[in-house]
Amino acid sequence: MADRPSVLVVDDEPLVRQIMVEMLKHLGIETSEAQDGSEAKDLTRTHKFSLIFLDVSLPDIDGRNLAPMLKQISPESRIVIASGYEVDPASVPGADAFLKKPFSLASLKEIVSSFFGPKDLPKGEPCPS
Repeated sequence: MADRPSVLVVDDEPLVRQIMVEMLKHLGIETSEAQDGSEAKDLTRTHKFSLIFLDVSLPDIDGRNLAPMLKQISPESRIVIASGYEVDPASVPGADAFLKKPFSLASLKEIVSSFFGPKDLPKGEPCPS
């Protein structure tokens, strides 16, 4: 795993990516983004991500099929399926958790905190309650 937590956000909707990236930056987390499965695979090959937020509906591949590919490229990365549809992470090979869209900063922080201890997370801006 990377020395400092880094996150990849994979979503084809630019606004969703932008909001998630801004929320993660608010938490003090280094963040990269990909708009489709091909870009996600390329980034995962060249960067060490601690955590990957993966949308189910991507233009070039279903996120449920992409998750095991990303896990094969980067076995140490944790994968969170982020979708407006209910998805059981146990039904997706390689997935570690599920985040229901739309989500709040508090629910995003809860997911991130479940993978990293307090000492692993950088000090971001104070989170609103």
